Amino acid sequence: MEYEYSFEVRNLEQYIKYCISNNYTHVSNNKEKRIIFRNKNKTMARITISDDKDIFLDFKDDILNNEVLIERRETPKIKINNLEYKEDNTLERTRIKYKKGKVTFELDQYIQPKETCVVAIEGEKEDTDDVYKEVRSLIDEQ
Repeated sequence: MEYEYSFEVRNLEQYIKYCISNNYTHVSNNKEKRIIFRNKNKTMARITISDDKDIFLDFKDDILNNEVLIERRETPKIKINNLEYKEDNTLERTRIKYKKGKVTFELDQYIQPKETCVVAIEGEKEDTDDVYKEVRSLIDEQ
């Protein structure tokens, strides 16, 4: 089960500073293209192509709402096989990842379908709740 806070922000700068000043380890910084396929069973398949041409496929519960906290099933990344999903949309972004202990920050700057920034904080419930409470003031400042 994935446990994730996800919210739109104006820019990523203060979240990068937060991660650095709180000793998160910089994991990666990749441009990615993500193609999303949706199925009538309320799941989605996601093909992610990174700037180094690696291609990943994973599946996730298709939950679209405005809630900041979402719990949903997500598979590990797997090799691509024949898919029975209809292509829905394509996302292009730069993803910056930071990790500390069991908490990961995913800081996304989207280019398509619209320019926006999204911060996701993932990990085990208790740790993720604590970090979200800490960064909540950064969200409120915007």
